[in-house]
Amino acid sequence: MGMHLDYGASNAMRRRLMASVSIAILTLALGTPAAHAQDAPTEAAAQADDQSAMADPNDIIVTATRKAEALSKIPVSVAAFSQEQLDVQGVSTVDSLVKNTPGVTLRRDGDGTSNIAVRGISSTIGAATTGVYIDDTPVQIRQAGLSFTATNAFPNILDLERVEVLRGPQGTLFGSGSMGGAIRFITPQPSLDELQVYGRADVSFTHYGEANFETVAAVGAPIIEDKLGFRISASYTREGGWIDRIPRPELQQQYLSEQAGLNRRAGSDKNANWGDAYTFRLAVTAKPAENIRITPSVYFQQTYQNSASDFWEFFSDPKKGVFRNGDVVDGPKRDRWWLPALATEFDFDFATLATNTSYFIRSNPNTYDVTTAVVQLTAGGEQVLTPMSEWVPGAPYFASAAYDPNRQKVFTQELRLQSNNPDSRFGWLLGLFYQHSKGVSEDFVLGDETTFNQLTNGLFGVPNYVDFFGVPLIDGQIAYQTYDKLIDKQYAAFGELNYKILDNLTVTVGARFSKNKLVATSLQGGPYAGTSTLSGFTASQSESPITPKFNISWQATPDSLLYATASKGFRGGGVNQPLPDRCDAGLADAGFSEPPDSYDSDSLWSYEVGTKNRLFNNRLSLDASAFHIDWTGIQNAVYIGLGCNRSVVFNAANAKIDGFDIAATVRPVDNLTVAAAAGYVNAKYSDDLLGGADANGVQPLIIAKGDSIPNVTPWSVSASVQYDTVLAGKDVYLRGEYQYAGRKRPSTINNPLAASYNANAIPDAASNEFNLRLGVALGDVDLTAYVDNVFDATPRYRTSSGDAGNTVFRGFTLRPRTVGVTVSYRR
Repeated sequence: MGMHLDYGASNAMRRRLMASVSIAILTLALGTPAAHAQDAPTEAAAQADDQSAMADPNDIIVTATRKAEALSKIPVSVAAFSQEQLDVQGVSTVDSLVKNTPGVTLRRDGDGTSNIAVRGISSTIGAATTGVYIDDTPVQIRQAGLSFTATNAFPNILDLERVEVLRGPQGTLFGSGSMGGAIRFITPQPSLDELQVYGRADVSFTHYGEANFETVAAVGAPIIEDKLGFRISASYTREGGWIDRIPRPELQQQYLSEQAGLNRRAGSDKNANWGDAYTFRLAVTAKPAENIRITPSVYFQQTYQNSASDFWEFFSDPKKGVFRNGDVVDGPKRDRWWLPALATEFDFDFATLATNTSYFIRSNPNTYDVTTAVVQLTAGGEQVLTPMSEWVPGAPYFASAAYDPNRQKVFTQELRLQSNNPDSRFGWLLGLFYQHSKGVSEDFVLGDETTFNQLTNGLFGVPNYVDFFGVPLIDGQIAYQTYDKLIDKQYAAFGELNYKILDNLTVTVGARFSKNKLVATSLQGGPYAGTSTLSGFTASQSESPITPKFNISWQATPDSLLYATASKGFRGGGVNQPLPDRCDAGLADAGFSEPPDSYDSDSLWSYEVGTKNRLFNNRLSLDASAFHIDWTGIQNAVYIGLGCNRSVVFNAANAKIDGFDIAATVRPVDNLTVAAAAGYVNAKYSDDLLGGADANGVQPLIIAKGDSIPNVTPWSVSASVQYDTVLAGKDVYLRGEYQYAGRKRPSTINNPLAASYNANAIPDAASNEFNLRLGVALGDVDLTAYVDNVFDATPRYRTSSGDAGNTVFRGFTLRPRTVGVTVSYRR
């Protein structure tokens, strides 16, 4: 759908709307017939048309097609958010952004990873399916091995010009990482002619938890009028915790005391899941000539998450505000990245040449508790682990941690030449792209000799762990180690041609020709790999995909656009990690004689029809699109049993995805705005996938026809009502918001006939969230009071037990009710 529904009525927007209404009334009073106005428009009528076009606050200027256009005029399904809209809605993180964007799902796991799905295109392995851009630089990750626990590098949404969410494959203009869509974070550019100041401060309090703080300051100004300018911004965010971490043995004792009516309090890390973030950005624009702009910039962000934001169901009572996590191992997550870039623009009479050079440098180490995985892996099969059981007899405090340092270094160079004559029937764009990406992921499962002696002695009566595993710990402290390095090179040439068959009928043809080469090194070692030294292999893979796009758009009236698009999405293949001998039995059960060394690319074709409408002098905005997607050769990870506790990636069954998104904004009177948007996605595998035959000729069912693609929310809805008025001479607004995410459908893991069936897996629940905001404009200062999650809803939108046999359920829910105040300044 082509626009975002929510409306933040700034002073400037209200003035434009009132000017539009006044001019329209004046035109009618002068008795100008509509037909005559079309034949020979008066100056007043022309001004009315211009003002009317500007009166819709959702019709912001975007660059989703690589050129600046009004949102309502581009034949692409885009949700766009200006900085003013983000402020009014209280959006400062990608999580809250996604809640306001139907058709897009973001899932965060307790280990710090995240997975984003656009229109049902979702994957937790291999190359990304959703492009993440900061200005013109792609920063999405490629999983560097199955141990990879990094998340995408989403910038904090504090000092941005706008955010654009593009739905549907964007392979022509944005490359292979944009298979399902792309999210673009557009930063403000330095001003060469005026002082610009933006600031915001926020303080809030979470029910059952800690206070939250947020502050951002940004200044832009010319250094030399019309020649040189700068913009600098910095921010700090502190997100208070609301989940207590109490080490499991102490948590068990506290629970027993509570059941006995006692009031014993165990030592705990109260509100442990707090986090903070720092950002800094500096950009300088030089204009040495009228047709040249040069903008070097640097963006820095550092985030820290102290502990996982999941709670143990057995020991918690969300309705009473009791959220407890029993991990014995603390699990901090850190993420630091730098993005220096150099953007240049040369305007010629016939075209504009734009280049972007950038270097993305990132370090993302994670620590997390893997105690249950280590116990079951050592046992070589399913062990029934309950919250109250002693997982390792004689060792109640047995714990194992994993430490995963992930690193990225990405150099990107793009060059685009595009026509800039709006009066020509032909429009065109040509581009070249090069990227060199290096990703390194290491996984260290830690534990000392005493701990592992306790493990093998408690489970099997073997006092010396070396007698059980056959090899010692690496350096006396590493039970399992991986080293995965991916070097990914991409070369691409791309282009689009637009031709106006009629003044209101345009055909667009585009294609991207790429050459991708991947070199992967994968090494493993330690007792769980059966070797005391790192060993593995280096392999390479290359592909030359072509991703075409076809579009036809009809501007039926100045206020109504219809379009149809067929486009291809693509992502490259990869290599599998080597598996130790202990995985042979599990491989056989899954129908494999040996693990495949690599897996191929997967691709899709998307077919979409859509419409964008601004009606009744912009009192009604209505955008809608419907789509069908054929996804073939999907890359999937198949779990190889507890005796192995690893996965193998291969090209799984095909899938068909159908859905739609629709958004409407109605302004029945000048001071009332009602908006709603909905997205529906039906993403299912379209055929069975069977493994190889076992000794009895039986082929295990890997994926069943009709099973849903995991991690896809079928229904997502957002709605808002905003009332604007004037009290005591001040502009005041009252806003209510509602967000709904439907229950995810059962997937293959819930299918009893499938090899990956986990009886303990629980389908996700639906979530409903209500928010209220009351704001007042005091000149250039806006003061807003708000309540998020008004009804303190605690739906388990995700519940996980991890390994089969494990009944320690971990719940994920909404942040409890949060009450706060925001002060912002803009000039």
